[in-house]
Amino acid sequence: MKKILFSLVALLISVSAVALTPTHVRVNPASGDPILFSFESQPEIAFLADGIKVTSSGAEPLTLTFDALTDIDFVSPEGVQSLADDVIKVNTYADRIEFSNIPQGVSLTLYSLSGQILYNATPAGEASIYKTDYPRGVYIVVIGSTSFKLSF
Repeated sequence: MKKILFSLVALLISVSAVALTPTHVRVNPASGDPILFSFESQPEIAFLADGIKVTSSGAEPLTLTFDALTDIDFVSPEGVQSLADDVIKVNTYADRIEFSNIPQGVSLTLYSLSGQILYNATPAGEASIYKTDYPRGVYIVVIGSTSFKLSF
């Protein structure tokens, strides 16, 4: 009986491990939908002086500057899901940072690292912070009970 139980546990662990194994490279541009490259198409990522170039068999090469790129990660199809409707979304552009899906009545505050409030508003779902209004540096953004660091 112990042998059968052990075999079932081992099988369950191996199936779980296979399910979590990544099968795609996901490139997340700063604007637009993520782009998936299957491992079967043998994607290659080359780092350029100002960005990346992704090539794979059967697809046009994709070139993005670092400013146009959010991140690159490895996912399995089960892990590729759209964001939940209640998630605050942040998109960065050359001249501004846009926040969307902000709950009604929730304030957005931009702080300097010294704690000074630089921007405070209670937007109706969306807000933009223009980079030219502030010197280059690191800032803290607080939206309701969510906080994160921005650098621009």
